[in-house]
Amino acid sequence: MCRALDEMFEESTNKGIQMGIKQGIEQGIEQGIEQGVERGAKNTQIKIAIKMLVRNNQTLEEISEIVGLDLDALRELKKNI
Repeated sequence: MCRALDEMFEESTNKGIQMGIKQGIEQGIEQGIEQGVERGAKNTQIKIAIKMLVRNNQTLEEISEIVGLDLDALRELKKNI
């Protein structure tokens, strides 16, 4: 009887661990997707701001101060716009 209870306990513990791992992975994926979407939206907003500032004849140095990016990162972004 004790052995059967031990086996049942072990089996339910293993299932609980597996379910916990699965749930953790699913939550991690969801959070990763949310963060990726947020970053994409922020990058789009920064690119739009840079385009507007460039059209208004702002220098890269001025744009760098406004959007809070270092000059090299800003130059790379500008190449991709």
